[in-house]
Amino acid sequence: MDSRSDGLQSFGAAMKRLYRTAFSLAQWGLGLGALAWALSEVDIDTLLTALDSYTLAAMMPVFLLSFVDYLCMGLRLHSLMPAGTRFASSMNGCLLCVGMNCLLPAKAGDALKILYLTRETGQSFVTISSVVIWERLCDVIFLACLLLFALANFDAADLGVNMVMPVIVLSAGALGFFTLRHWSGFFHALYAKYLPSRIASPLSHLHSCIVDQVSIPWLARGLAWSCGTWGPYFLSFVFSLYMADIQLSYPQMLVAFAVSCLGTAIPSLPGGIGLFEGAVVLALSWFGVEASQALGMALFFHAVHFLPLALAAVIINGRARYWKKAEQQ
Repeated sequence: MDSRSDGLQSFGAAMKRLYRTAFSLAQWGLGLGALAWALSEVDIDTLLTALDSYTLAAMMPVFLLSFVDYLCMGLRLHSLMPAGTRFASSMNGCLLCVGMNCLLPAKAGDALKILYLTRETGQSFVTISSVVIWERLCDVIFLACLLLFALANFDAADLGVNMVMPVIVLSAGALGFFTLRHWSGFFHALYAKYLPSRIASPLSHLHSCIVDQVSIPWLARGLAWSCGTWGPYFLSFVFSLYMADIQLSYPQMLVAFAVSCLGTAIPSLPGGIGLFEGAVVLALSWFGVEASQALGMALFFHAVHFLPLALAAVIINGRARYWKKAEQQ
């Protein structure tokens, strides 16, 4: 029995390593493939000329809007966190998450954020996880609504873009939440009956935090601060377009912005490198913008949001001392 158990454990460990390797290769392939596609029609001289047009003075408004963006992000997290949480902890958690996502693949910053806030607040891992999940859901809801608004304001049929997917995502999410909430007792009983206690208990707790305890005022605060978070980010995108002399209507800007944000949401290389540039070039190509001009704007915008956050995350992560705190407890 011992040899059989050891064999199963070895097989399981080998499968995990294989999965991690395959997932890592898929991430690198996706990011590098998108970047290669974005560069495929680029004229290097035109690209360098576009990048030279971005002066330090031109970066200042984008830096300022980025500051407002992440301040609102910290305020949003603070409004969703349990009472008694310090704003400094919420702000550091946001900077750590976004910054480490610039340095680590597969959205690892979100895991560090949960770990950091769990240590800082003394709340349970499940409670903090539920808050971070709802943070991401607020982003999905806001971006889907933004895309619907943009698509409703111009004829996207010629581009092969339609409103079906955003409507499906929002409808499926609303239906799923209603089902889990309305038949909450049934699902709690289901967890207890068919799952081991070590899984059923935290899953039931997570269900309570994500579904049962959600109130309309609490969710409204999260969505309101999401507007404050994405608004400055969109304005910095608009300013970068104007700096690149890319003239689009506001609905077209909204579509390009939403597509670029969806590109960074897919787990890939650190910071969404490659996918973000590919998404921007693709979206702007729909409106007649040349690849060299679009890529120059994407590289500028990405760098302004990438470098300061990565530095802030390294500093916060270096001072967090997660494991030392865990040992003391």
